[in-house]
Amino acid sequence: MNTLTNAQIHFLQHMLGARPDQKKSQHGYRNRFCAGVDGQDYVTGIELRDMGLVSKGYAINEGRDWMFCATEKGCQAIGLSKAATKRAV
Repeated sequence: MNTLTNAQIHFLQHMLGARPDQKKSQHGYRNRFCAGVDGQDYVTGIELRDMGLVSKGYAINEGRDWMFCATEKGCQAIGLSKAATKRAV
């Protein structure tokens, strides 16, 4: 697998509620990221989708935003525990 950029790591961490400032027992409590189609987050989401780390879910807000969800592979890429991965997916 390719090495993840800081932006890709932060995207996955935010998506999975797994930022460094959050308790590990809470990691994986969510699994979604809303990205505007005209922004860098959308580009990052597409990069991660192409790597198999997230799935591009569905459009919201009349197609202006897309929801992304992490795959099990995406959880593993940022080192989520088995328990957190189970919660997330």
